[in-house]
Amino acid sequence: MSTAERKLNPETLTTRYQKLCQLASKNGFDLDQVNRAHNKFVVKRKLVHFLVFLLLFGISFSVHFWRLSEPNKVVFDEVHFGKFVSWYMTGEYFFDIHPPLAKLVQSSVAKMCNFKPDVNAFSHIGGAYPKDVNYMCLRVQSAFLSSLIGPTFYLLFVNFGLSLPIAIVSSFFFIFENSILIESRMLVTDGFLFFFISLTIIFNLKLSKCKPFTKGWLLWMAITAVSLSCSVSTKFTALGTYAAVGISQIVQLISHYKSNSYKKNYKNDLLRSELFLLFLDTLIRGIIFLGSTALIFLISFAFHFELLTYNGSGDAFMTKKFLTGLIPKDSNQIPNIQLNFFQRFWELLRTMHSSNMGLDATHHYSSKWYHWPLHIGTPVRPFYPAKKSTRLYYLINSESTVQKKVIPVVLRSYHKVDYFVNVIEHYTQPLSFAVSGYFFSLLPFFLVPRCTWIYHYIPPLIFAIIGFAFSFDILMRVFVSKKSKKLIICFLLFMAAIYNWIIYMPWVYSLPITNEQFKKLFFFSSWKI
Repeated sequence: MSTAERKLNPETLTTRYQKLCQLASKNGFDLDQVNRAHNKFVVKRKLVHFLVFLLLFGISFSVHFWRLSEPNKVVFDEVHFGKFVSWYMTGEYFFDIHPPLAKLVQSSVAKMCNFKPDVNAFSHIGGAYPKDVNYMCLRVQSAFLSSLIGPTFYLLFVNFGLSLPIAIVSSFFFIFENSILIESRMLVTDGFLFFFISLTIIFNLKLSKCKPFTKGWLLWMAITAVSLSCSVSTKFTALGTYAAVGISQIVQLISHYKSNSYKKNYKNDLLRSELFLLFLDTLIRGIIFLGSTALIFLISFAFHFELLTYNGSGDAFMTKKFLTGLIPKDSNQIPNIQLNFFQRFWELLRTMHSSNMGLDATHHYSSKWYHWPLHIGTPVRPFYPAKKSTRLYYLINSESTVQKKVIPVVLRSYHKVDYFVNVIEHYTQPLSFAVSGYFFSLLPFFLVPRCTWIYHYIPPLIFAIIGFAFSFDILMRVFVSKKSKKLIICFLLFMAAIYNWIIYMPWVYSLPITNEQFKKLFFFSSWKI
């Protein structure tokens, strides 16, 4: 094995420790002393990672929560989600094209914060929030969940053996990504979506390292399934992630079978059969993933129907038979429920799908999927200030993220070459998952005729950053041998992320800006005012 191959197949800490013990035993060293030294090293290593995690979380929290109250006006889709929260609290039936899980959480937190439901406060984009409307208790939910994404991915990166500088820089790409920042600072459910998708990715990659039929294997599979189910129950956009996780399960099954992971010393002849254990593994995965999805999805809709018992704005989308289960507002009548839960569920699901596919009207700030990877998609202007105001609020992707999409795809394309088959073996699972997740998350936008915006690109972008992190680590191990050079390169990438964040701060944080400064921020001529 070449030096490059050894560098790209880092041994686990446990393997290195076992080899050290064997070497110490052969040379007559005290094994107790070796154990104490090893344990001390492990504790020190965990402490370092924990302190780095806290530092990253502090930075991420500050970046997400700074000026969160600005603008103190209705921003973009807050005009919809603010009403949804209010209607959950008043019980008036409404219609939305997305599943209800995150909206239910938002309304539950709002109720705990004594939020005063007021549909009129969210009547139009740019409208000032009344002083008695606690809109901050709604914005902080997405902001907090999104602030956990970067630091949590840091723990994943170091767990897979990425070097400390690369793990930190890669987590900064999540923390300072403008599109994630802006979407997570609004009263919308996208912050929930990004958080659940991120947890799904992290837990699934942890699952890929587990031996089948162990406690850890079952635990990571269960929490992966729950996270994935929460993603799909928040927005149908997560169906791409669902497909990527499904492909990942197939890859894991094949990997276990080829590596003889199913060889067990069972007394029963049937249990000694590798094909039977492969079938059993497949069956367990199917039950856990599909079962948890059905359970969480149905429970969220059950709460949705339970809370919305009065006639409301959503009546126009439903059939008369469906509406017989509702009662007029301010009425003491008992609803005449002629439909059972599943009948109402299927009707609502069909209506959600048809309405989603029917969003084919054009929009000034809409863009197509093929614009997004090259960063030429039109930024969304989610806040419309008064004519004399110089404060603007735009949704964009960072320019520095372009290379995050290109590198993993190019590197993965060399996977069939013998050399790369050897040197990236350690990162096969995360790289494959990142590339498949990217394309499956983008695929629905190839197919649907509906109007799309640049923020639809954020789920694929999350996978792209992960692919970049592992690809970048491989490139550094192969082509850069000196630690000083690695640190310089990492520092330059860190500065690029900070630079993009700083120059677009007026758009991210609704800061005052002159017309001249405003025009300089337009990176492409295709961007619209």
